[in-house]
Amino acid sequence: MTETVELLRAMGEESRLRILLLLEQAGELSVADLSRTLELPQPKVSRHLSRLRLAGWVRDRRWRGFSLYRIVLPPGDIHREYLLNLTGRLREDELAGRDLQRLFALRKSAVRTKPEPDEPPHV
Repeated sequence: MTETVELLRAMGEESRLRILLLLEQAGELSVADLSRTLELPQPKVSRHLSRLRLAGWVRDRRWRGFSLYRIVLPPGDIHREYLLNLTGRLREDELAGRDLQRLFALRKSAVRTKPEPDEPPHV
């Protein structure tokens, strides 16, 4: 029960929920990508990701000096299924919809531009 409480508590803040929704859609994102998409300062995004990591939602990997984050709960996990259900409902939310539009725009621009050698791969 304690694990469930911690997972839901970490999810219970708007910015962290927005981060989880974007990671669920994109698979893996850098702090810079999340910051641009959410229009939040990088230190704030990093703090939220740290909380999500401590609760067990996300894990990061290092790539050329960058941290890339992804959801680590496996498909079928009840908490991940809850997030998927919530993701479907929140697509109709105005703020979440704008986040997704910015994410898709970021993806389109990443396809048109080749990343620099030291830049993480964008969504």
